[in-house]
Amino acid sequence: MSPGPVLAEGLASAIPELLDELEEYISHGNRAGALIKATEVVEQDPECVEALWALLELGLPERRRDGSYRIDPSLAEAAKGWTLAKKIITLDPSHRGAWFRGAILATQHLGLSEEVLQWWEDFRTEFPTDVTPIIEQAALLIRMGFYAEATERLEAVLAPGMDEM
Repeated sequence: MSPGPVLAEGLASAIPELLDELEEYISHGNRAGALIKATEVVEQDPECVEALWALLELGLPERRRDGSYRIDPSLAEAAKGWTLAKKIITLDPSHRGAWFRGAILATQHLGLSEEVLQWWEDFRTEFPTDVTPIIEQAALLIRMGFYAEATERLEAVLAPGMDEM
């Protein structure tokens, strides 16, 4: 049963306030409070990219300043993060953070090399001049033993119109 129009409008107007509270929890380092608030937002708006991103980030172990995890995510944490990254990309294909976090989780923590090759190819559709996916694909192909194909991919980095490294 869906909420009536007045209730739905009230829920929609509450989202920005909840997102402000979420941002406050995050900025003060209250991960537990932020996780609860992000869950509240997603319950009211399952397509709220900001809250989904918060759930992805907060559902993983804390990171060091260099971006590495203090402890590796568990298999369950990595799988949930991968699922959230895919959902975020479906809703907002320009969300670079979700592209990169999803690739890291799938490659380093879930071992989904073949899926990540396609992930980076999909990224190239969204950002055709970015060289990052080409380099990442080549690195994956090298680890998989496909040296000739990796070399072919790397040649694309030097193509006219590609971003500088």
